[in-house]
Amino acid sequence: MSASSFTLEDDVEQQAIDWLVAQGYQDLRATSNGGHNEQIYLERGSDEHNILLAGRLRLAFERLNPGYTDDDYSEAVRQMQRLADSPDMMIDNHKMHKLLIEGVKISRSVNGENRTLTLRPIDFKNVESNDFVVTNQVTVLQGDHNRRPDIVLYINGLPLVTFELKNLSNVDAGISNAYNQFQTYKREISNFMRYNEILVTADMVQARAGSLTANESRFMQWRLPEEVNGSSKPLFQLESLIRGMMKPITLLDLIQNFIIFETDGDKTIKILAAYHQYYMVNKAVTSAKRTVETPGDNQIGVVWHTQGSGKSLSMVFFSGIVGRELGNPTIVVINDRNDLDNQLSGTFAAASEFLGQEPKQADSREDMRRLLSVNSGGIVFTTMQKFSPEFENGETDMPVLTARDNVIVMADEAHRTQY
Repeated sequence: MSASSFTLEDDVEQQAIDWLVAQGYQDLRATSNGGHNEQIYLERGSDEHNILLAGRLRLAFERLNPGYTDDDYSEAVRQMQRLADSPDMMIDNHKMHKLLIEGVKISRSVNGENRTLTLRPIDFKNVESNDFVVTNQVTVLQGDHNRRPDIVLYINGLPLVTFELKNLSNVDAGISNAYNQFQTYKREISNFMRYNEILVTADMVQARAGSLTANESRFMQWRLPEEVNGSSKPLFQLESLIRGMMKPITLLDLIQNFIIFETDGDKTIKILAAYHQYYMVNKAVTSAKRTVETPGDNQIGVVWHTQGSGKSLSMVFFSGIVGRELGNPTIVVINDRNDLDNQLSGTFAAASEFLGQEPKQADSREDMRRLLSVNSGGIVFTTMQKFSPEFENGETDMPVLTARDNVIVMADEAHRTQY
């Protein structure tokens, strides 16, 4: 199969859907070329203003959260449908992401006491418990605007991934044009885009993925491990992206563990990990788990990053995951320069919501020891110099900083000084 086989946009679209179906997505593509998608239309209540497949979302709440009342399930669906309550699309997108990760909160009075129920819209642990649908030609109406994204992936009735595809025959309609199309969607059908987790621009030669706030240069190619290590020939970039990034288990992992929201109060930025960060961090997490379970030299490993490849964010992703999956360890981040310490701690501080805690920066040797005296948890930034002992009364032995075994140390740039 050659790229010249896909000179029409519909050819690219149909092949992409075929690849997605091969990954386990239910095939609900439009039955006519460029025509109306009747089944999706019906599942949206025959109203193209409706964004969600509410019936599938309701069934997902019932399936993943058994034992609640009809009113509870209905309220959970309503909360997801009422998402568009801010003039700022990204505030609502951030809210939606938190609902995916933390669940929908419902207040109920039980025997005179107020209780908060939490219903999950997605089961991140059991991928097969979720409902994955691929469809195309979904008409979205908002105000006077009528738009039809090329491919939409629904997970439990939520439109979480959108593809914009271009053909090869038109030199003016490449992936830059697809990126610009997404900017139009953000302006004209923001109610739909509020639910998005990942955007994909592609033709058969190039394919890129990014977040709602990413500029075009931050839309990144996704490569399979076997392509990177040379054990297999490179595929079409779109096929690699679908077989790798859009595999259901990988997609849910990305949504749960590799998306960060940062805000300065006025502007919200959404960050999506690149493929090298995803693979590296998961390898490091696996190594950390193995080291905890079978202590030996207690070394997790060494990671090489080229300049500008997102080392700081890789460290944030790793810290967030091990914090959740390894019983809330204390994480110590070591630098050998104050300016690097300040810079890295600032990156972590901006991601404090993702990390679930506020990082602390040690001001002195004494402060570092104080921060390490907790029983668990905490992210501590310190410089190598603060490990120098302050010998008193003729002492010659290095003082013990902590005797706990739930401490993970990350050395930013593994210089010999840090041994």
